[in-house]
Amino acid sequence: MVTAASAALNSQGVRSVIGSVRMSTCAAKLAAAIADPFSEEARGACFPLYPAPDSHKVTAFSRIEGAIGTAGFGFVAVNPSIANNAPSYFVSGSTYTRPRAAILTAANVLEVGVTSGSHNSPYTAENLIRTNNESEAQLSGRVVAVGLRMTYTGTTLNQSGLCVALQHPTHGNLSGIHSSGMQEFSESDICPFTRKPCTLALSPCGVSEAGYPGPSESTNIRILYPWNPDGRFHTAWENPTLPSYTNTITVDGVSVTTGAPMAVMMVSGVPGSTFHVDIVYHLEYTGRLTAAASTPNSVDVSSVYAILTAASQLSTRKMASPASSNWKLLMDGVRAAMGSPALMGATGVLKRLF
Repeated sequence: MVTAASAALNSQGVRSVIGSVRMSTCAAKLAAAIADPFSEEARGACFPLYPAPDSHKVTAFSRIEGAIGTAGFGFVAVNPSIANNAPSYFVSGSTYTRPRAAILTAANVLEVGVTSGSHNSPYTAENLIRTNNESEAQLSGRVVAVGLRMTYTGTTLNQSGLCVALQHPTHGNLSGIHSSGMQEFSESDICPFTRKPCTLALSPCGVSEAGYPGPSESTNIRILYPWNPDGRFHTAWENPTLPSYTNTITVDGVSVTTGAPMAVMMVSGVPGSTFHVDIVYHLEYTGRLTAAASTPNSVDVSSVYAILTAASQLSTRKMASPASSNWKLLMDGVRAAMGSPALMGATGVLKRLF
């Protein structure tokens, strides 16, 4: 650990030491958003990638009430949208009847007992997709990081069961998956379903999911759901012979396919027991609608690659060191990716990591 006495603060607000790795403020906030999305340090997270136009860095929230269904299972499934009127999550209620994370029926409608919703970012799908023969959309957006936090809120008498949390390692489709199928992934995390929150941090699968869509992008699913350009729901976890199907919303007369979930938190317990879910979304927007709210960005490509590499290995490191915090494990991975024993970050941002 290098103390403040051994480091000087340069004009860009980045600590630097001879022989160590320098990390920009933007990269440090990216690391914070992946390690602990609910932390104060994560606010204003962004991708320091070229090109680096000024951007509006938004921290948005969803606050959700759900319940365990009649089969003894409940869930929240997430594929983050960058629009406040395009579904970002699906959650079960007390009338839900399935023993798995089933979202859509073969008739392309939501399962009984499942509801959907989004977040409170300031931008709508109408702002983000080209409509009325526009040459380009009013703005572009991307998802930096997302965090889920689930807490039991039912009676003390009925408190029981487990919470299984999983982000698909390559952001594949988890629609319809059973709890047992989730536990087959080494990346899954299991915790008691209690009043102490279970958490799950989501991050991009590489830099291919970290860019803005092109200004003339016409694939609405790619625009609104940067982490899931496919957008298909399917029932392969239950019956692989059934065809894929999609769910759509209509935006200004344009049909938009909603994204399929790549992250699920599933709980077991007494039917009717309730839970609360907080979701935080770190989003970044650029374009003509963001001018008044935009702040500068930087370019720090090596740090981004190291952070995303470390994030992809976080679950493996957690299995080897279950008592270590995500902060420490992520930074250990960043050091390894950068080949440096010393790592400096923007003042105050990375202080908690050491």
